[in-house]
Amino acid sequence: MNLCVASGQFPVGPELRENVEHVREQIAEAGAGGARIVVFPESALSGYTPWEFPDLAGFDWAALERATEDVREAAAAANLWVLVGSISPSTSICGPVVVPQPPKITEMKFRFIALHIM
Repeated sequence: MNLCVASGQFPVGPELRENVEHVREQIAEAGAGGARIVVFPESALSGYTPWEFPDLAGFDWAALERATEDVREAAAAANLWVLVGSISPSTSICGPVVVPQPPKITEMKFRFIALHIM
């Protein structure tokens, strides 16, 4: 059995709506190309919050939940699994796993690994 895995990359920014549109477009493209899984970088959905939103007190968590639901729907429509990095109210280091059947989300913890090239 072969498994096709796609990776998504785009200029992640602080505008949640723009990030989710990039993710949705690349999910559709990956599905059309035969992928069963598409993987996006850390913070691809929410943006790099420690730098863009130093104080999360005013962060729009409801908008992030709606964006996550948009990704769930796109995953179901493309019939593939999606791993997309994001934050959550409980921790700034998590990444939801979006699955097509049934549409639900499970959190995965990520470790930041620094790579220094000399």
